[in-house]
Amino acid sequence: MAYIGNTPADGEFKKADAISSTFNGVLTQFNIDYGTIQQSIGDPSQLIVSLNGVIQEPLTAYTLGIGGGSIIFASAPVSGDTCHIVILGGVGGTITPSDNSVTASKLSPSLKDFLEQNFVANGSQTTYTLSRAATGANTLLLSIDGILQPSSAFSVSGTTLTIDPALPNTTNVRVVHLGVVAGVYVPAPDSVTADMIANSINTDIATGVAANTTANAALPKAGGAMTGPITTNSTFDGVDIGVRDGILTSTTTTANAALPKAGGTMTGVIAGFESTGIDDNATSTAITIDASEIVTVGSTVSPALKVNRQSANGDAYIELQSNGTKVANLVGSSVGGFSVHTGASGTLTTALAIDNTGNVGIGTSSPNALLNASFNSSTAYSATGEPVESVLISNINGADGTGVNNYATLGFGVADGAVSQGFINYVRTADNTGAFTVSQRTGSATYAEHMRIDSSGNVGIGTTTPPERLSIHEPSTGTGTYLPVTITGSNYVTGYGVGISFKTENTSPTQKAKAAIIAEGTGGGNNLNSLHIAMSNTANTTTEVALADSVLEFTMDGRGLSQFTAKAWVNFNGTGTVAIRDSHNVSSVQDDNTGNYRVNFSNNMANTNYCEVATCGGSGGATGDHSFVPINIASGGSTSQGRQLRPSHYNGNRTDVTNMHYMVFGD
Repeated sequence: MAYIGNTPADGEFKKADAISSTFNGVLTQFNIDYGTIQQSIGDPSQLIVSLNGVIQEPLTAYTLGIGGGSIIFASAPVSGDTCHIVILGGVGGTITPSDNSVTASKLSPSLKDFLEQNFVANGSQTTYTLSRAATGANTLLLSIDGILQPSSAFSVSGTTLTIDPALPNTTNVRVVHLGVVAGVYVPAPDSVTADMIANSINTDIATGVAANTTANAALPKAGGAMTGPITTNSTFDGVDIGVRDGILTSTTTTANAALPKAGGTMTGVIAGFESTGIDDNATSTAITIDASEIVTVGSTVSPALKVNRQSANGDAYIELQSNGTKVANLVGSSVGGFSVHTGASGTLTTALAIDNTGNVGIGTSSPNALLNASFNSSTAYSATGEPVESVLISNINGADGTGVNNYATLGFGVADGAVSQGFINYVRTADNTGAFTVSQRTGSATYAEHMRIDSSGNVGIGTTTPPERLSIHEPSTGTGTYLPVTITGSNYVTGYGVGISFKTENTSPTQKAKAAIIAEGTGGGNNLNSLHIAMSNTANTTTEVALADSVLEFTMDGRGLSQFTAKAWVNFNGTGTVAIRDSHNVSSVQDDNTGNYRVNFSNNMANTNYCEVATCGGSGGATGDHSFVPINIASGGSTSQGRQLRPSHYNGNRTDVTNMHYMVFGD
């Protein structure tokens, strides 16, 4: 058989190239090729399409793509489906096409005028002038920096192309005018002129007779008047015309008035409306509005929803019920504001409230801050138990063995520009553990962590890996002295001290420290202090170490004052003019006469109950050996000057010596 069906008068039947190899259950559109050359089909009925041996119905099972060069299936064929397409004769033949049968895809390229224009955006303009008018966005192809845009991305009116918002400076815009638009489009309002309407329609309109007043008059031409009546059957869109006319002509104003005609006024009452309600079926009332303006949905005994305006204070509320029991209220306050009330067994409490200033309350009806969360719990805090959260910020990303460095954060911001920001973060460090961190904004685009408390309780300041209970890191690396920790007080008088205490046991929270490092004021201001090491050996839990327990004091001049440190010492050559080699708290050595010296103190002793020790050596006498230094106790020392030192030869004669050593202990 040469042909399927009637022999065509023009053209030939063609079996299209196979397309089933590309079926995948997703694609629905495939090119129609013959001998690898794409064909142009004018109408879906010009194809016989067999899918798995079943002839497919045109326009239902498949349609054609724009231009007729492809087939579009209603359902995507799957892999393994078989398909054969026969192109019926007359498709490619030489015939005289009927009116409106030639599509743009069948025109010669020489008949298609694709005008191309290029623009460069300047960063502010939103309109561009086309060299010829366009009838709509679907008559243009527009690309921005090479990316084709949908017609929703721009608009066109005549020769004005609009792209809003403005494109960045130097952006390239390419516009291609489609000379002949393929396919079928809905014309824009007021875009169809008389020249575009078929002549037969124009003729029918033109011959309409304005004076034709018969009952079945034709539509008049422009300027004419239609004087004949429009008749209908007994019903119109399901409405009985007689009933409708009775309503429209009614002028009754009795209590049970019918609906008035157009322009009339209904002055009566719709009897029984306050209890009748609105039915959703023939047996039950869906919505009821009673005389108190209470609206209920469902049964009035146990409604699912009730809307009411309370007469006492004018609040409006929506009440939700379940099986006759209130479960929630949504209340609009008469003075402004909104609240949600929830509960069980019909007893409701405030769950959420927004007052007329915008404050939000959770668990309170009177929020006194932008966000006020309130709850009532008598559960005692446990240092080792899991607390019940008042507010929970949770990041649920991560599972066992994953999510390290994920975090939840509470942020703070100040100002509306160049915002100052701070954050309290909780960072996941491993399964079931994490670390608290405090970070903040340090510049326009820089942020830094400043403090961390890890899962073992170690605190780090300036370090993210604190190895001890308190680790403070000074990041400065330049030459100089850095004091990353400062303990301050509020006075500078003598007897006022601040410091650090130490406890080796903490069996009771009230147990007092017995050791401390304390800075004491000197009365001179400007942070001039002495530094004490204080120790208390009072064996109780109520007496704390104090300045009075100082066992070692370092004064501003570098002296160390205690019962076991020298208050003053000197090493000098006593022959000729006394020469001090080195000393501490000694201003000078007084040479009274041969073998007789007195030491003057730079800082006075507290009293004269101090202890003096001296040794000597070197030549100066007859034999050059001097082995002892008697100290003249009877000479009497003072707080500013020591007692007489009398180096002597073993024969008892006093003499000057080259090496004289002297020390003072005590207060």
